[in-house]
Amino acid sequence: MESKRCKNKRGLSFLNIFLGLYCVLVAWAAHAQNNPNLSYYFIPFTDKKNTPYNVEHPEAFLSPRAIERRQKMGIPITERDLPVSPDYVAQVANTGARVRYTSKWLNGVVVVCTDDQLTEIQKLTFVDLEGIDYLKPGETVDPPGLAKTRKQKQRSASASVATPTPPQHLAEYGQALAQNQLIGVPYLHMQGKMGKGILIAIFDTGFHNVDEIDFFQHLFEENRIVATYDFVIGEESVYEDDSHGRMVLSCMAAYKPGEMIGSAPAASYALLRTEDVSSEYRIEEYNWLRAAEYADSLGADLINSSLGYSVFDDPNMNYVAEQLNGKTALITRAANIAAEVGILVVNSAGNEGNSQWKYITVPADSPTTLAIGGIDAQGEIAFFSSIGLPSSQVVKPDVVGVAYRTTVVKNGFVGLANGTSFSSPTVCGMIACLYEAYPQLTIDQLRNAVRLSGDRSSSPDYTYGYGVPHAQRAAEVIEKDILRSKNYDFPDSGFRIYPNPYDRREGVIFIEWGKELHGKNAQLQIISSDGKLMLERNFSQIAHFGSITLKREERLLPAGTYLVKVSIAEHPVLTQRLVIE
Repeated sequence: MESKRCKNKRGLSFLNIFLGLYCVLVAWAAHAQNNPNLSYYFIPFTDKKNTPYNVEHPEAFLSPRAIERRQKMGIPITERDLPVSPDYVAQVANTGARVRYTSKWLNGVVVVCTDDQLTEIQKLTFVDLEGIDYLKPGETVDPPGLAKTRKQKQRSASASVATPTPPQHLAEYGQALAQNQLIGVPYLHMQGKMGKGILIAIFDTGFHNVDEIDFFQHLFEENRIVATYDFVIGEESVYEDDSHGRMVLSCMAAYKPGEMIGSAPAASYALLRTEDVSSEYRIEEYNWLRAAEYADSLGADLINSSLGYSVFDDPNMNYVAEQLNGKTALITRAANIAAEVGILVVNSAGNEGNSQWKYITVPADSPTTLAIGGIDAQGEIAFFSSIGLPSSQVVKPDVVGVAYRTTVVKNGFVGLANGTSFSSPTVCGMIACLYEAYPQLTIDQLRNAVRLSGDRSSSPDYTYGYGVPHAQRAAEVIEKDILRSKNYDFPDSGFRIYPNPYDRREGVIFIEWGKELHGKNAQLQIISSDGKLMLERNFSQIAHFGSITLKREERLLPAGTYLVKVSIAEHPVLTQRLVIE
């Protein structure tokens, strides 16, 4: 017997996993089995001693694609990338606790155990006692009647399965034309840029029947589903669970000309289940973290996450507004690390706009994550789209896409759905095509090109962010500003300002601070060639990047060459020349 469960949690989260404002049918929710004597915990370790791995041989724990991505962006492989000590894991398992998975980035394990087993774990000398985190009561297992075994399908080439080719007519996009055209997807597709060679990891609730629906068959025929994994249960198959991930995937990957073409049908995908729709606990943040580590090891270029958290079934786990600061929530920290290793995270802003809370949730607060808000096909803000916190030092959402009456693939047919869950993948697919066109970009450059392409980039706000991005404008920003920019004085410091040369009409100057300056306070001054102070801004607890939105009078700065001076306590003064056109 089926039971309906509509996740409608008030407070900070109206729909914590952004299920598009619809009630999800979870046939097995009423039957989910929990052992009351067991609980989930994260057990952190103090070090990585006795690990057989080392940074000199990353091929033992990273794929060739992942290593290539690091090399391309000049990102070093560090101890954080090393897998946890197998000896430590074995000692934890010897207590009788069941190790669900390890986390190399946080150096620990997620376990399911009894109170007595936890006591034994706490006696281990390498366990960081202060960092132990309670995640969830009970144990998540398969419900009765759902024997989840990986589906092995033998597919042969079929004339009925079309390989994605550049559309010849806009009508080929079918009902998905408006959501794609608004952000310039056809501009890239008609140049042959449809996401080929880009690997997108999708974190979601499940991908029900994706392996059976003809809109996705090209992915299987061409072996472009490179990996699947269910981090909720702990197995490879993801095709028996919730349908939300299928609709998200369709916004990017669907290909059936005349009915629907997604924004990146030629990309490759990793389908990863991290969200359990039957409950809401911190374990799902750790699932997200582990999936991000897995995506990193695969060599993923982008992560699309139509998920977000703030309110949980255990009120003690809830986040408050002050914690949405881009560095506190576990999932936000995971998103920040993903960016540090070279993955661009694209995340739904959330569906809180019509609730009492109305703000974004985590990890959309991450300064390195592109948080995607929602509009309708006419460009008006969707009533449910979450807004940014006015107290934030970064503009959120970053950009917006169609989230109201978005075209998606349902169970074998095209339909409509609402929610920023669907604006996020549509924009993510456009970014994948842009990345294919400009593979030399770093993810910071790619991220900021998307922001600068927004139709409100000269005056961003906390509702639309930088506005509606557009692929053609992004390409122009890349060609004119980013690829022409020069880091004149400190080429190795990581400190960089762009666009440079800067067009006063754009209204926003972006800053890459460099890793050494994270968390510090800084004063930035722009000084004319005759020594006159023209502009001054103070930044506190700086993240990897920032921005300066020029006031109306500041946009009247005369064309010329200026000195940008950055003063930071206990750090040499940084300077860079800025050309204003």
